[in-house]
Amino acid sequence: MYISEEQKILEKIDTDFKRSVKTAKEFKETTLQNMSDMQKPYAIDELPKAQKPTYKSKRLKIEDGVLLHASTTSEIIFIPEGVAEIGREAFKNCDRGIFKIIFPKGLKKIGVSAFEGCSNLIEFDVKDPDLCYYAAISANDEIDQFSNGFSQFPSTLEEIGENAFRSFGNNSHGFGQRLMEYLILPQSLKKLGKGAFEDAGIRAIYIAGPQAISESCFYGSGLRKVILGDNVKNIENVAFGSCSKLEKVVFGRNIKVIGDWAFDFCLSLKKVVFPDSLEKIGKGAFGGGGCLTNIEIPDSVTEIGENAFSKCKDLKKVKIGKGITAIPECCFSNCSKLKEIIIPDTVTQIADNAFKNCSNFTIIGNIGSSAEQFAKENNIKFEAI
Repeated sequence: MYISEEQKILEKIDTDFKRSVKTAKEFKETTLQNMSDMQKPYAIDELPKAQKPTYKSKRLKIEDGVLLHASTTSEIIFIPEGVAEIGREAFKNCDRGIFKIIFPKGLKKIGVSAFEGCSNLIEFDVKDPDLCYYAAISANDEIDQFSNGFSQFPSTLEEIGENAFRSFGNNSHGFGQRLMEYLILPQSLKKLGKGAFEDAGIRAIYIAGPQAISESCFYGSGLRKVILGDNVKNIENVAFGSCSKLEKVVFGRNIKVIGDWAFDFCLSLKKVVFPDSLEKIGKGAFGGGGCLTNIEIPDSVTEIGENAFSKCKDLKKVKIGKGITAIPECCFSNCSKLKEIIIPDTVTQIADNAFKNCSNFTIIGNIGSSAEQFAKENNIKFEAI
């Protein structure tokens, strides 16, 4: 099997690192196991500078700090220091060989379709990463301590273009043997382009920035878990649509809008806890048939779109917040296992087909409320609070 020069460098680094660490008492074995290959050589001052990886290649076209084009089949790509931008389609469809990218510290922009179609790419790392920054993130209990390692971007990254990583990784829906385990999007990120990670092979992601998760950003990806940081305020239309393997979403404390069809057809989604900052749940946001069993909409929410929870086949209990004044068409239609829904006095309008094809459930509310009147008119069991 062919072994690239980059692989040989990494193997030498790893061997030298393990040898050096025997005499470095301050580093515990557990710490070493959780460090990536590229973090190791910078963790010990004794490691000779000559052993730190450098990368020079005639196969990378770089002008004025912009990597314009790459023509390489190497398995590990080191992007040189000084590169601030990876240009449009620079690595597009490099589907043979490349499985790991080492980004330089100082990278600010990844262009449109830069890594689109890199089907074997499953790992990102940073040369000389900001260890304090990543240590703070990895301390989050929700991220499972990155037991299988994690991929990362530089803490200087500000923009990821449209379709930048579309269809990267083993395959679109995560059925392959090798997927990116965890990916961190840094707090420095200000713009995330439409479809940036559509159909990507990622198991879990922590999104520290930007403020908006763009339209179709992770559509059809292999995600199982999504964790949103407090910087994130808006989840745009279809952002996580058709992520059929997605089981868990953890919202940050400042989410305001969940867009139309944002989690549509997330068939494995079992639980969501909405923060008190949430104001709007869009059309079909959680429709299409997930595994949600219990929904509590906070008082901060003032708008729920049509079909918002349609076809949630396992949904049993719902509590509507006091900020809601209307339950729109087909909002809870085809929720065949629905048992009870609590509706406050603030709700004055309920669409005739809001509970279409729901049977044997109880509306809970106050005597004389619109909820009671709706129940009587539609022969639905009513229970007073």
